[in-house]
Amino acid sequence: MKLKKYFLVALATVLVFKCNAQLKSFDLKKGEALDILLLDQVPETGKLLKQYFQTAGEVAKEYGYIPLNGLRVNEEPLQGNYWPSTFVVAKWKDYDRREQFVSDIVERVPEFHEWRRRLWSTFYLTYWKVEEDKKVIVDPNKYTVLTAYWANDKVLFQDFKLGWSQAVDERGGKVLLELIDGKSPFGYNYAPEFLTITEWESKEAFDQF
Repeated sequence: MKLKKYFLVALATVLVFKCNAQLKSFDLKKGEALDILLLDQVPETGKLLKQYFQTAGEVAKEYGYIPLNGLRVNEEPLQGNYWPSTFVVAKWKDYDRREQFVSDIVERVPEFHEWRRRLWSTFYLTYWKVEEDKKVIVDPNKYTVLTAYWANDKVLFQDFKLGWSQAVDERGGKVLLELIDGKSPFGYNYAPEFLTITEWESKEAFDQF
């Protein structure tokens, strides 16, 4: 199925990343919340970062926060003009508790958003409700790509997603994770309608796709 005709209704950001020297995996359970963050840390902020994790981080753990993987984005974007240095995945034991954290954190830690602005020059956050149990494995020997799409036309976008999945399969790609309708808290807006992580044998294989 040809995908080019749908590019007028879907804007894509495509990032390539690798894990640190070893295969990494994480398990997702239905009803959890999955965080995906794209970050650029401000240099020489180690002391404040430690304070942030000792305060806000501990509150987050009370609400069910579980850190997972931090991965380096090691090539320039294949599409789009945003190039974060780091891609971070985390989860929360319960989606509703994750939403409650957004409402409660400023009361618990008044400096929360100020600290984030001082620590990260960019901080894009999307969280997603996990709809089914899933194990995600990132293999450092493979070419791993994150793609985010924003839809301008909801009806045509459904056709686009179907065609996209067929094209990945036909070109030998593997879908590691597929997420729909993420949510961003106020001030951290990065909420694509469709976000995927795919695995390819090589850059050449992805280029063919």
